[in-house]
Amino acid sequence: MTPSDSEDEKRSATIAAVLGDLFDRTGLDSQTLEATAQLMAHLYKNGHRSADQLKAALSPATLEACFG
Repeated sequence: MTPSDSEDEKRSATIAAVLGDLFDRTGLDSQTLEATAQLMAHLYKNGHRSADQLKAALSPATLEACFG
């Protein structure tokens, strides 16, 4: 496994964990989950590397502003 593979797996696992938590708490539909996953990938790339950081960046107010 190359370092980039390891980082990709870490990113995917972190995003999946946060998405699962968001779905459990909010019941987001699949289209909104997909858009949220893309937003999280962008946030992860720009320094929000932990589940806690991603969750903070995706506060209920932020999700409301993005998805109504």
